[in-house]
Amino acid sequence: MEKAGSLQKQVMFFLILILILLTSVLSVAAYEIVGTEKDKDIAIEMNTLTTYEAEKLNNEYIRFEDAVNHMVGIADVYVESLEDIKDPVKRNQIDSVMAQLYERFSATTKMCQSYYCVYNPDLVGNGVGFYYSRNAAGNMEKRDMESLNDFLSVKDMKRIDWYQIPVQEKKAVWLPPYYSINTRRYVISYVVPYYKDGELVTVIGMDFNFEPILNIVDRIHFSKNGYAYLKSPDGFIHYHAHDFIVGNVHGDEHLINPENAELLHQENSGEAVIKYTSNGRERVQTFATLRCGLQLVLCDDYDEIYMGRYELVTLDIVVIVICGIMIILIMVFYMRRVTNPIRKLTKAVERIKDGHYDVELPEKAPGELGVLTQGIGMAADALKEKQALNASTLAAQNRKLEKAVEEAKEASRAKSDFLSRMSHDIRTPMNAIVGMGLIAESHKNDPEKLSECLKKIATSSKYLLNLINEVLDMSRIESGNLGINKNVVNVPDLVGSVVAMVGPQLEARRHSMNVEINNIIHETVLSDSLRMQQVFVNILSNSIKYTPDGGNIGLTVSEVPVSDSRSLYVFKFKDNGIGMSKEFQEKIFQPFAREQDDHETEVKGTGLGMAITKAIIDLLDGTIHINSALKKGTEITIEFDLEFVEETASDNQKKIVDFSDIRLDGKRILLVDDISLNLEIAENLLEMTGAVMEKATNGKEAVDMVLEKGAGYYDLIFMDARMPIMDGYEATRSIRAQGTEYALKLPIIAMSADAFSEDIENFKKCGMNDYVSKPIDLKSLARVLQQYLL
Repeated sequence: MEKAGSLQKQVMFFLILILILLTSVLSVAAYEIVGTEKDKDIAIEMNTLTTYEAEKLNNEYIRFEDAVNHMVGIADVYVESLEDIKDPVKRNQIDSVMAQLYERFSATTKMCQSYYCVYNPDLVGNGVGFYYSRNAAGNMEKRDMESLNDFLSVKDMKRIDWYQIPVQEKKAVWLPPYYSINTRRYVISYVVPYYKDGELVTVIGMDFNFEPILNIVDRIHFSKNGYAYLKSPDGFIHYHAHDFIVGNVHGDEHLINPENAELLHQENSGEAVIKYTSNGRERVQTFATLRCGLQLVLCDDYDEIYMGRYELVTLDIVVIVICGIMIILIMVFYMRRVTNPIRKLTKAVERIKDGHYDVELPEKAPGELGVLTQGIGMAADALKEKQALNASTLAAQNRKLEKAVEEAKEASRAKSDFLSRMSHDIRTPMNAIVGMGLIAESHKNDPEKLSECLKKIATSSKYLLNLINEVLDMSRIESGNLGINKNVVNVPDLVGSVVAMVGPQLEARRHSMNVEINNIIHETVLSDSLRMQQVFVNILSNSIKYTPDGGNIGLTVSEVPVSDSRSLYVFKFKDNGIGMSKEFQEKIFQPFAREQDDHETEVKGTGLGMAITKAIIDLLDGTIHINSALKKGTEITIEFDLEFVEETASDNQKKIVDFSDIRLDGKRILLVDDISLNLEIAENLLEMTGAVMEKATNGKEAVDMVLEKGAGYYDLIFMDARMPIMDGYEATRSIRAQGTEYALKLPIIAMSADAFSEDIENFKKCGMNDYVSKPIDLKSLARVLQQYLL
């Protein structure tokens, strides 16, 4: 028992030491990990709030930009040539129309304080244009405007920066806020230069009341001691409601000992905060750049927002220490119960080690020692049985295990090989792009060398994009997301486009290409033309790449009728290239497979091309067969069982007319949009055609109006996509769900800023007929009106 007691003391001392060390480590870890994560969470929360508030402010600027941009679009309608501007009579007519439309816009945009249209003095001489500003009564009042030549003669650029800056930059610009003596308000200006036939015609702009924006900034804060302000990227404060007078100081100069100061030179603070000292207190700030170029800065007191961090860390440390003390006390209690069973188990293990499997084990061992006792007993019994096992059975099991290990190693090698090859294949074009870019930079004055570098950069970029596309396609295949989109396909045209695409590769390798189209009775079929093209280009590219220079490549297309509506279309690709071994043909459709031989070309692929090809062919219900031998070339046969369609000639094509020539007198159009400014813009444009306009501010209101007015009342609906209460998708489905002939045939046109291909596809899926983007393009609008109302 003395040895047991000694063992107990040693174990107790060791475990207590371990627990003390573990408690210390956990306490430090809690302070670092929990505190650091809390810091990150607070930084993310502040940046999220800053981004959210910046988006709300940007929504206001977008409304202002839309108003001016639409005026530029309308100017483009009325200014048919530069001669219109040079002619004083015609210019006065345009001024009158533009001023009337501006007046209507300013009535719906109460934040508009002034608007102006100033012509290029090189075109009109002293004919300036017009300038209106809002008077004390809230009405737009015409103001006198000096000739731009008067300004230019004295070179007073600052007095006409609203004209010079957009002209110099040749694009729309936001000007810094300033106090307008005409409107007696703090305003911000958005100015757009308008060009006709490459010549500056006019500068169009609006001044907007900046004070409501400042009111929004006043309400932004992260905690009770937080606040927000606006500054330029160079640190010049434009609005600070707490510490400074507007425009008098540079805010960034007052950040003492800032941490993460490099963020000040970025457009936003990302997911970090800028920590600094102000008036003896530690503070933090985040910022985001607005559309107008100003930066929204969110500041707060460090101790206030980080107080929860200290409380949480302290609580974690206290809990860890208490748990450590409790564990030590429990260990002291149980240690005395385990000494004797441990001594017996030690003797049993020594006997088993010496080959004696009849051992004495503790009868009543507590807790885990009881499980350990059972385990030692089972081990002794198992060792007895092991001696009696048949050697052949063990050998068979070992062979299976070795095979499984080898398969696992093979899979690991395949993945490692793929990663190695992908790293090489991606770095190869990247090296060319970077290297050619450096060469081009050093040959700016050598057009021929510069052109050569740009061509090589373009070639490498296309190859790199192809690598990425193949990896993405393979990812879609493995996740089951690769889909097909059936449409009408002309087989000869498809073959011709594929041959044209690989033409430069054929020419570069000096290959001859023979194309035969035999017995094609039905040229037009239903299939996915893009996916078929992807398959054919991939196979031809492989033939070109693995055929020595000056080789022969053939493509034969034939049709075998199957039924009254279907035919089997057979595509045979043949080359006299290096061919493939039988072993490689068995795994050619596996991802990342490439045959390793002495014929590898300089440019390698990912090994995914044929795997993607097989997956696409399976999706199209086709088959692929390969007949190849080393040094004897390759023949690949692809068969598609496709439904053919009868071709019809379209003899009702209309020439798209200009928007200004469209007349829709008597037609009634329903505009659906939750933004009043958007409704006003669309209404003004469409009223020029003579159509009767009605408006709804959400999808539910539009559905109710259609049902209330009855069949035949509306001739067409322009429907926004994103609206409160009911969006445009649900509204369209609700109208179509009425099931009447009128509800099914009523033209519903999406008028939305959503312009991705998936958005347009979603418009069609919900029942919309067509799509017009915002800001409104007059040519697109004219096409839709002509197609559905003329």
